[in-house]
Amino acid sequence: MQYWQENMLDDLTSHFELNEDVLGLLLFGSFSKPELHPDYWSDLDILVVVKDDKIDKFFPTVNG
Repeated sequence: MQYWQENMLDDLTSHFELNEDVLGLLLFGSFSKPELHPDYWSDLDILVVVKDDKIDKFFPTVNG
């Protein structure tokens, strides 16, 4: 069975993969660990890793 999370991960990857300011996406939490048996209600915990000098572009409230 495919849950919404798999589609969302594909969408996020497609959205960010061509952006040269994004260095990576890190999936963590229960959905990253199949042994925890994530289900339809499991959320996605994702860290977007960006270049230091581009943080304001993605997270404008961090430094301002």
